[in-house]
Amino acid sequence: MTHTRFAKRNQGVALVTALGLLLLFAMLGTAYVRYMSIEMDDARYGLLNVRAEQLSEAAIMAAIGEIETALNNNQIPASEYDLTLPLYYHKQDGAQPIDQTITVLVKDESSRININHATPKMLTALGIKPEVAQQISQSLPNQNSGADAKWFNSVDELRTRGFLNGPEYNALTHDLLTVYSTDHDSPENYINLNTATATVLGWLFNVEAEEAKIVASKRPFTSWEDVLTKVGREPSTFNVGDIPYGSREKPKGLAFQSRCFRLVSDGLIKDVPGTTSNGLHCGTEAILLIDEKNNGSLRFWNVRPLYADEETEPSDESKPDTNTTETKE
Repeated sequence: MTHTRFAKRNQGVALVTALGLLLLFAMLGTAYVRYMSIEMDDARYGLLNVRAEQLSEAAIMAAIGEIETALNNNQIPASEYDLTLPLYYHKQDGAQPIDQTITVLVKDESSRININHATPKMLTALGIKPEVAQQISQSLPNQNSGADAKWFNSVDELRTRGFLNGPEYNALTHDLLTVYSTDHDSPENYINLNTATATVLGWLFNVEAEEAKIVASKRPFTSWEDVLTKVGREPSTFNVGDIPYGSREKPKGLAFQSRCFRLVSDGLIKDVPGTTSNGLHCGTEAILLIDEKNNGSLRFWNVRPLYADEETEPSDESKPDTNTTETKE
């Protein structure tokens, strides 16, 4: 009798143990399936993120082609391009393309003041103290500069290199300044008088705001003589270049067409079946410099993820190394 009770007790323990192991295996199996599901979702998300980046970059390159074509045809590039590019996703019967429309904004970098090539008088007109303007000018590479002289790689370096403190830097109009609009070796034709704002014209021609607006209203300018006639002032009073009194020669930095553009694309993926990736962005920002033969070189390239509600405006706080450039023939 005792033996029978002992055997039944062992059977009960074995049953409970088996049920416990089955429950444990079931929980482990469920956890594993859930883990694999998360891993697959993460892989799909990562793949789409890479594709968003590729779409964004491809849109920039396509827009560069559009700009070069426009310039070759003596046309002004558009301020915005809506480009249709295919996104491929895999199905059981093969890859399926889904057209994606990527918007590329084009900003005129030639309408800004290049702090690398601005005269001390011009820097003073921007709101920088005259003695600091001289220090900035002397810190740039020239025939008399020291071994530590270097170009500005970003507008933000006015602050980080110690020329301006925080409030002084914040007081500048950052979106009217640049460091990219020309080659350092041959800085010519890098400020477009026909697209510069009235504020920039006021800085260039050393006139007050209201007079600058009147000058801007007389555009387009077709020649330097046309500029002098419409401005109606002695060129030696201008802030741009060191123009001798009585000279009618155009400063080499001024131009009547744009050769430098800032491009910002928004790689937004949408309408992909079986995913919840709508709103997944990746923005690319680039600066394109065009030479006189309409060959383009990239002076800046930045890729960053974006959110659906984030503005895709360019940022002047980035600090690329302008000593290394990628050239597109």
